[in-house]
Amino acid sequence: MPGIVVDTSVFIAALRSRHGASCRLLELTGDARRELDLSVAHALEYEAVGKREASKLGIPASAIDDIVDMLCERAGIMQSAFDCVPRLPIRTTTSCSNSRSLHDAISS
Repeated sequence: MPGIVVDTSVFIAALRSRHGASCRLLELTGDARRELDLSVAHALEYEAVGKREASKLGIPASAIDDIVDMLCERAGIMQSAFDCVPRLPIRTTTSCSNSRSLHDAISS
């Protein structure tokens, strides 16, 4: 069954209001039917943004660590797919005698 991936804005909204849908969504993630899919990058982003917003929300920064730790315990850890970047072949030229220099191109 596919898990739930929570955007950082949903995480912050859950911290803002304990009565909102975002908070309810995170509360439901401990259920086997609603597993949270979490990558290391997401956890680090939750922590960074949460700590940055903590004083505005009236939450101690240490509580953000506890909340992120709790989410990590409930979550299925996802592998990040950073190898998705398209790769173009490197063009090589055998002769550069006819090519203009960067300085020439900017000057014209």
